[in-house]
Amino acid sequence: MEERIYYRVEKGNIRFEFDRDEHVPSRRHPRTYRHYHVSGIVPSAVVRQGEPAVRRYAERFVQREIGRQKAADRRYDERLKTLDIPIVVMHGSVRLVGRVRWSETEDSFVLLLEKPVQREIVWSYGRGFGAAMAGKRVLERWNLTANARRAAEAELILAFEQQRPNSPHNLVERLNRNAAPEKEKQ
Repeated sequence: MEERIYYRVEKGNIRFEFDRDEHVPSRRHPRTYRHYHVSGIVPSAVVRQGEPAVRRYAERFVQREIGRQKAADRRYDERLKTLDIPIVVMHGSVRLVGRVRWSETEDSFVLLLEKPVQREIVWSYGRGFGAAMAGKRVLERWNLTANARRAAEAELILAFEQQRPNSPHNLVERLNRNAAPEKEKQ
């Protein structure tokens, strides 16, 4: 994407827009970008000063706004590092205790099942473009959304079930792992 400011007339005013995609690679997602969008209206007093003044105004506005957005992103990233949301769910008569955290090494949310057993699950709920378009959000005001909480509880129950030796999940896994192709059986 070419980085330049685009101008247009909107309701008699000069409006400008600027878009930038910045590469922010991570270990798990090497082609990750942050999108920055800035738009504004040039004040009529600046327009009367001519083209150089309009360009200068828009360029300074864009630089200032991109700086604000990047600062907000840094604060968000720092806040993610300290994210620690407890989850308690009853599964039959068993009380499952866990938490949601952000893992920089996984570049994802992780669910930690802490009691009655310990297990860590990389959690992909709400990740990616499709999830965003579907409105799946993990956090709202630094708490889990209702849907994310239900998904996290279900994931903790599944993790607990999978660690049980006689669980149907383990049986299915063993059956599939030990299954021989039909031709080999003959």
